[in-house]
Amino acid sequence: MGRAVHLALAFGLGCVDSDDRLRAVDALLVLASRGELNARALGAELAWLVAEGSLKPNRVADAARTAAVTGAYGTVWAVLEAMLPELVGAAKPVRGLGELLAVAADCAERCGARGRSPDSTWWPRRGVPRSSSSRPGGC
Repeated sequence: MGRAVHLALAFGLGCVDSDDRLRAVDALLVLASRGELNARALGAELAWLVAEGSLKPNRVADAARTAAVTGAYGTVWAVLEAMLPELVGAAKPVRGLGELLAVAADCAERCGARGRSPDSTWWPRRGVPRSSSSRPGGC
């Protein structure tokens, strides 16, 4: 899938209308089940849209939580792992980031994420301790 699909999906996951967010979650799950979802690309689009103010983090967190409770913890973690470094390391604090971090932590724990993220440098920039329980990593 190309950038346009991931961008449209990102907008859907952050949509004002909860029914539209649910439709986007369905699309996310279908793409993931077909192996057509690029979680890093989707995470990058979401980070960009949240950072510029086009999407509210609480809506994205709601969509991520909805997708996760279907059992797609690994998929949601992969998206959030790609999304969070830019938002955590932002010069201006992102309002509502805590809710996204909570969903990410839950997904990482449930999918058994281990090791370091490819961009693990984002943890210490914001003062998060680097204990073994706080390190992100792929599932």
